Order: sequence, then C-alpha cells, then structure tokens
Amino acid sequence: MRKITQFRPGGSLVLVLFAVYMLVPLLATLNFSLTLGENYTTVAYEKLLRNEALFEALWHSLLLATLTVLGSLILTLPTLYWVQLKLPQAKPLLEFFTLLPFIVPPIVMALGLIRIYSSGPFPITGTPQILVFSYMMVSLPFMFRAIDNALQSIDTHTLTEAAQSLGAGTFTTLRYIIIPNILPGIVSGSLLVFSSALAEFALANLLVGSAWTTFPVFVSNVGRADGRQAAALAVISFVITWLVSITILWSANRAPGQNNISLNR
Repeated sequence: MRKITQFRPGGSLVLVLFAVYMLVPLLATLNFSLTLGENYTTVAYEKLLRNEALFEALWHSLLLATLTVLGSLILTLPTLYWVQLKLPQAKPLLEFFTLLPFIVPPIVMALGLIRIYSSGPFPITGTPQILVFSYMMVSLPFMFRAIDNALQSIDTHTLTEAAQSLGAGTFTTLRYIIIPNILPGIVSGSLLVFSSALAEFALANLLVGSAWTTFPVFVSNVGRADGRQAAALAVISFVITWLVSITILWSANRAPGQNNISLNR
C-alpha cells in the first residue's frame, strides 16, 4: 500500500522560522564585516589574512584540540570497555564524574588548576600542557557519552569471548574487534571534543592568556580594537563550526552500516 505524505503547513512554518532565526544574525554579521560606510569591501578579511597572529592562534587551537581528542580517547575508551566488561556496577559513578564539568564553573575550575599546578613536581601553570588537561576535563562528557552509547550498541561480551577463544589478547581484541565496530561513535565523540576545544575561551584566557594565544582569545583581543574584523572572525568561526557539524552528521548517517567484525589477527 502506497504511503501518502500529507503537507503540513505548520511544520513548514516552524522550519522557516527556525531558518530565519539562525540565518538573520549570521547575515547581519556578514554584512557588517563587509561594509565600510555605504560601500562593500573585504578590507577586514584582507587585514586578517595578513595578520600572522591569526594563523599562529589558529594553529595553537588546532594543536590543542587534536591533543585533547587523543588524550580523551586514550583515557575514555579503555576505561569504558573495561568497566562494561568487568565492572558494570561502577558505571553510575563514572556517569556522575562526567557530569561534574557541567556543574563546576570554568572560573572555579581554572582557579583550582592554578592552585594545584602552580607548584609541586609538575609546575605547568601558564603552559599549553595545562590547557590540554583542562580541555580534557571540560570535554569529557562528550567523549564519554558517544563511546558509551557505541559500546552499548554492540555485544561486547560475545565479541570479546570470541576473540579470546581464537587466542587474541585484550589489546588485540580492542584494536581489531571493538574499535572497528564502534568507529562511528568514536568519530562523533572526537568531532564533538574537537569543536568544543577549538571554541573554549574562558579556560584559555584564565590559564594562559596572551602568553600562548588561542583562536578564541585572539578573537576577543581583536574585538576590542576593530569591530569589523571581529565580525569577520565570527563568520570564519561559524564556517568552521558548520563544516564540523556537517562532518558529524555525515559520520552519524554512516553509523548503521558499520558492522565490521574482524578476527583475522
């Protein structure tokens, strides 16, 4: 029986209103960044592209975001796999700890990190290393939830027992059996952590500031001096965020087809 799709003007109206709500501020920002008096010009973008500090700050943020993703994966993936396999009763405690970054304000977290790491065997206050650790703490809920949902979607116990019956160790099982089957979740979590670290301002400004400028701190500094350049940076930031979001949606749409079970190694 052929399904007849009914036209619902109410749903279309909601979509139109949502599109207007999202696009009008962006178009207004784009228009402001391109106007100088009554004329349209790309002077703001040209000044930014000639500013070496922009590329240095962007490189710092990209490096920090990449290290944050790698650190979060190394911390979260083996822990969740072991907990789901050996100690499922500890899961509620882990979930509680992953919610703490949403509860503790960034200012309080920054002051605590400065107090802990300003002295002692690891004095890393004011260095990029403390930013990596703080970014991992803030973005932990995103990576935790993505990998946890991916692990729950597969039969971890059966896959592990099958691999071990063929002589595979824990590392081999995790690398060649578990990871290929939860790859969409890993990709989604990594992209969420990457975009979160790329846009983090409060911790970067409080912990390092201008000593090691990141992209959000650079945007804030430019905004104090030139509003049009700040608007241009906002447009650039939106484009980067939009590309990351499209990538997340693309990886999520591929998730149902990822059923790669390999016992060849």
